[in-house]
Amino acid sequence: MNWIWFSIQIDAPVAFALLCLSLVQAQFWARSRNVDTSLDLVTKLPQARFRYVLFFVSLFAGCWFIGVSIACLMVILWISGIVVAFLAGGDVGTRGGLHNFAAYLIREWAFGFPQMILHPHLQESTSAATQSASPLAGKTATVTSVLRPVGEVEIEGERYAARSESGRYIDEGEHVVVASRKGRSLLVTPSETPRES
Repeated sequence: MNWIWFSIQIDAPVAFALLCLSLVQAQFWARSRNVDTSLDLVTKLPQARFRYVLFFVSLFAGCWFIGVSIACLMVILWISGIVVAFLAGGDVGTRGGLHNFAAYLIREWAFGFPQMILHPHLQESTSAATQSASPLAGKTATVTSVLRPVGEVEIEGERYAARSESGRYIDEGEHVVVASRKGRSLLVTPSETPRES
C-alpha cells in the first residue's frame, strides 16, 4: 500500500478525529464545576485549543516523516493501557491505563498544568483552619453525579463540587457526610444513611 495514500486516507482522518474529540472534551472540562483547581480554566481555553492543534499537527507531521502510523500508535496505546489497568488490578472500564494517562498529560500541558503543578501549590496554601471552618462540615449530602472521585453533591437544594476523601468512587444517589472543604471542593465520606431509591 502506498504510504502517502495511507497517511491521507487513514492517518489524517484519525488525527483530525482525535483533535476534535480533544477540543470537545477540553471545552466540557474547562466549564465543569467538578474540576478540582482554583484556576479559571475558561480563560485558558483559547491557549489550550491552540496547543491541541499544535500537538496533533506535530504528531501527524512527525509520524509522516518517520513512517509510523498514528492509527497503529493509538491501537498500541489503547491495548497497552488496558493491559496495565488489568495488571494493576483496576477496573479496566473506568480506570483506563496508559491511554487515559497520555490524554491526561496532553490536557494538562494544553491548559498549562492546572492540576499537576499549579493546583497542588494553591491547595497547600489553604490552611487547616479554613478547611474545618466550613459551615457545611458534618452535614449530610446526596451525590448527584458520580464521585470518580470528583463529582457533585446536593445539600438542602444547593449543588456543590465534591471529592471523595478516600479517593474511592461513590455512586449517584448515595448519602455522604461533609468532612471539610479544600479549595472549591467539599471533601466527603460515605454515610451510614440508606441510599435513596
